[in-house]
Amino acid sequence: MFPSLLSTAFAATVTLLVVVEGQQINRCYSCATGSLNRRWAITQLRSSKNIVFDTTQQKKCSSLNEEDVYLVNCTSPCMDLVFEDPDATTQGDNGETLLYVRGCHSELTGVSNANVQSPDYQDGQFCEYDDSWNTFKCDGSMATIKANFRLCTGNKCNNHKGVDGTGICAHATVNDRQCFECEKVNGECRNKNRDPATRKAKRYCTKTHAKIDGTHTYYVTQSNSDINLFRIPNYCSTARQTTTPIGGLASAHAQVTQCVCSDQDRCNSAGISSFIFVLFAPMLSLII
Repeated sequence: MFPSLLSTAFAATVTLLVVVEGQQINRCYSCATGSLNRRWAITQLRSSKNIVFDTTQQKKCSSLNEEDVYLVNCTSPCMDLVFEDPDATTQGDNGETLLYVRGCHSELTGVSNANVQSPDYQDGQFCEYDDSWNTFKCDGSMATIKANFRLCTGNKCNNHKGVDGTGICAHATVNDRQCFECEKVNGECRNKNRDPATRKAKRYCTKTHAKIDGTHTYYVTQSNSDINLFRIPNYCSTARQTTTPIGGLASAHAQVTQCVCSDQDRCNSAGISSFIFVLFAPMLSLII
C-alpha cells in the first residue's frame, strides 16, 4: 500500500516538475529610475505593481550588482529599456542623463508570447537601438532621444548599463519602412506637408491613440521607430494609463492604444480601429 502511494506521489512530483520546467522561470530585476514615478507615460510601457522606484533604495537601478531587493520571478523574458531623459536640462558625466526601466517583459507590455527564438537572439539576448527614438516630454511636446531595448533569458540578465548601438544592438537597414509622422488632437493626421518619403526610414511604423477620461478629447500620434517594445511584428495593445497629452496639458488618465507594424511602407496610415482590424484579421480568419 505504502509503496503504491509513494509511487503515485513520485509520479505526481515528476509531472509537476515537467510542467514547471516547460515554463521557464527567469529571475529578473524589476526597478526603475525614481523620477519616472511622476512621468511613467514617457516610457511607453504599462504600469507595474512590481516595479520598485530606486528613490526608495540605496542602490540605483542604473548600477546593479546582485541586488536581490529588486529581483522577481518572471515567466516571460527579462527586459530593460534605457533611454536619454527627454526632460533633462543638464547633462551627466558622459554628456547624457539616462533613465532605466527593468522588469518582466509580459508585465510591462501585456505580451505573453514575445518571439525569443528568432535569429536575432544571440546567446539568450536580443537588442534594438534607436538613435532618434520619439517620445514625449512632460510638457506634451515631442523629443527625439537615444534608446536601447533589450530582452534576455536567464537569471539576473537584465542589468545592462548605458545606451549602445554596437554589437547585437547594431541596426540593419534592410527592412526599413517609410512611415507617416504627425501628432494631432481630435483627428487623424492628414498633414501632406510631411511627406513620408522625405523622412528617415526605420524598422517599424507606430500609432498611438489616447482617449482622455471624462472628455471627448483624443490624441493621435503617428511615428516611426527602430525599437519594438512588444517584440511582435504587427501588434496593438490597449491599457489604461496616465498619459501626457499633446499640447502641454497636465497628465491625465486615458485609455491608450499603442500599435506597431512593419509589413509595408506607411502601414500606420489607417484609423486606429481599422489598424487593429487589419492586424488581427488573419487570426480571425484562422479562428473562423
